[in-house]
Amino acid sequence: MANVSIKDVAREAGVSVSSVSFYMNRPERLSKSSIERIKAACEKLQYAPGKNRRGPKLGRRSRFKTRNICFYCMAPMNMEELLRYPVVPQLLGCMQQELHKHHCRLLISGTGDSCQVPVTLSKKNCDGVILYGKAANLDFYKNFREKVAELPVIWTGATGNDDLREFDHVFYSNRKVAEIAAKYAADKNYKKVAVFNTHPEHSDYNERIRFFEESARKYGLEIFKFETSFEDLSMSPAELNRKMVDIFENADIPKIDIAFFCSDNMLSKFVFEMQNRNHKIDFELFGCNNDSASLDFLAERPATVDICIHEFAKQTIKRLLHRIDNYRKPMATTEVFVEPKLVNAVKK
Repeated sequence: MANVSIKDVAREAGVSVSSVSFYMNRPERLSKSSIERIKAACEKLQYAPGKNRRGPKLGRRSRFKTRNICFYCMAPMNMEELLRYPVVPQLLGCMQQELHKHHCRLLISGTGDSCQVPVTLSKKNCDGVILYGKAANLDFYKNFREKVAELPVIWTGATGNDDLREFDHVFYSNRKVAEIAAKYAADKNYKKVAVFNTHPEHSDYNERIRFFEESARKYGLEIFKFETSFEDLSMSPAELNRKMVDIFENADIPKIDIAFFCSDNMLSKFVFEMQNRNHKIDFELFGCNNDSASLDFLAERPATVDICIHEFAKQTIKRLLHRIDNYRKPMATTEVFVEPKLVNAVKK
């Protein structure tokens, strides 16, 4: 139907023009019945936002200019390296799911080897920025800050990334993750603990190892650490995993009670490699991230720490949209802490 306006939709649905605007931009503010009436009116009148609008804007019809939100990894790594970490695809998927509710899309960009701020981080190309990771140095951070001066920015990830506290920060604590894991081992009266990390270049994993060692020692646990080296980074994930198992099996250590892995993906690969060798695992396993894609295929689902990725993404998008809505208003920076949770082992 030609020349259908937002007023026509409001009239057909029996609601106000502002209600139709909320339907397009903030549907969570409307009742279920209002959403259904407006949706039916749009379908009947063949109205699609961004296609059939005419005339001047009606007040605050939309806070978006491009409907693009840029997820930007500030750490010096390319997209292949970034997506290799199991939690990142899950985080991106949850963020896109939240943005879809507001008819927005997620653009993914990174620093890469060039250490240049990409052109996507501009008011012309996106409405806001989600920062992930930590800059390699202060000079690059300052350059980035100048480039995004006109954009709302939320920093997301582990605590400690945003040292200058210039942006809102939605974060989880690797210290808290490690404390949960160490307490679990102590509560089980375990004495000897192994810790595994196949990604020494990953700052989050290194933090988890360091904090786990601190917490475990407070409980009087004896720790045995197994890590691959930076020289091994050219290896494929399968080769890295095989080397980790080799390091563990060749180590002259007493029998351990439990093994802590920096991620569930790392844990599941360890299990599969041990099974391929027909070697028995006679100690408990403990992971991190509550990654169903990694854990649900195991014969017994081990205990893990859930860093609550979906809630993490939800809070990040919620905070960014609030910043976009109030970009010109002076607001103090805020921190939103997403509490990690223990997920006990499940025998199938």
